[in-house]
Amino acid sequence: MDIKVIIKKDFSEGSRILAFCTVILGGMFALHEVALIKKRTGELFVGMPSKKDATGVWRDLVHPINVEGRKLITDAVLKAYQEYLPV
Repeated sequence: MDIKVIIKKDFSEGSRILAFCTVILGGMFALHEVALIKKRTGELFVGMPSKKDATGVWRDLVHPINVEGRKLITDAVLKAYQEYLPV
């Protein structure tokens, strides 16, 4: 599947959120507000768009349904972010 990632905004050095991006899947479906987050452990995590529910719990609005789908999206976002960073 062709996956295109557009980095929309990057954040300051001290922020755990490194960037927000749009992920376009197969030229047919766009996921907006996908976040690249640096965990406290230093590991990078791709967070899907989410919304706080009535009980105060954050819920993903969309998400991959299997490991392979998550890996495809994560790899594409990480690659795009590395290319986006200044040399």
